[in-house]
Amino acid sequence: MATFGDAVKGITDLRVTTVTGDTPGGTHTDIVGVKGLSVQVSSDSDQQTGDDSVLYIVQANKVLDVNFSSANGNLAALAVLTNTTVTATGTTPNRVNAWSDPAVANTAYVQLVGQAQGRDATGSAMRVTVLKAQVVGGPNWDFSDDAWLEPEVDLQGVGRDVSGTKYLYKIENYETAPAFIA
Repeated sequence: MATFGDAVKGITDLRVTTVTGDTPGGTHTDIVGVKGLSVQVSSDSDQQTGDDSVLYIVQANKVLDVNFSSANGNLAALAVLTNTTVTATGTTPNRVNAWSDPAVANTAYVQLVGQAQGRDATGSAMRVTVLKAQVVGGPNWDFSDDAWLEPEVDLQGVGRDVSGTKYLYKIENYETAPAFIA
């Protein structure tokens, strides 16, 4: 039987903050206009065979494959994801905000927190927290004729130490949807 926060549809909010070591810090930056968040657990495994059968299966540590897309360019969020900054120049009506994607390997780790609204009568919510991830692809920009810009970013999540145990992500179901974190 489903309980509160189990039946959700879509995503209502996604925020990102930096992670230093195993400690998230700083302000959570909103990924404005989030359209989708996908979190998949993957792991390599190996097997030893003999006597015409599988004798052993060994699983390597798990990782997360994470992807999100949004309806906006989100320069401030891209700066957090890549440990860079947005520069602002000019004065109204000639202001310019600029973000540049570094060519060097990205070493910044981030925490992502996404929330989806429950579809029950109590106003519940489900929240997923990707505890430690790093951009491995994107942002991908598609400027096509008669199409909305919906940039995508790919990340890979690794275990983060929480009280002596490494975890990849956390799921929380709320009976009443909380206000999102600042």
